Amino acid sequence: MFELASLGPVPIVISGPGLLWLDDALLAEPAFIPVYVGRELVKFPEPLLNHPRALPGRAEPQPSFVYHAQGVQVYGHFLIEMLPRLLMAAKFQTLLHGALPVLDRAMPGWLLTILREHPGITGERDVV
Repeated sequence: MFELASLGPVPIVISGPGLLWLDDALLAEPAFIPVYVGRELVKFPEPLLNHPRALPGRAEPQPSFVYHAQGVQVYGHFLIEMLPRLLMAAKFQTLLHGALPVLDRAMPGWLLTILREHPGITGERDVV
């Protein structure tokens, strides 16, 4: 069993390593940021908080939902933090009214293979 945090629909900003911001405030609750990530943000605020927010943004008009894992390069993070949520979304697509997942296009090949073979996320038309 796992918790499935849900917030929305709201206009959020995603920055850096999957950090979520609402009205210029970081969503820092444990449902959005694991405790160990919060500790790293305190230790390294410039590269993890400030620098990524200074980069240009992209507005996405398509309704979308965010499933982030802290460190998608690490299989365990993906497996525990992200995959259960993606599988739930795939199972209950009608509840999402056409919203697409926001995923990092620079994900490693093994992660993309898992997404393609299991939840059926195949590419450009399936992600924001």
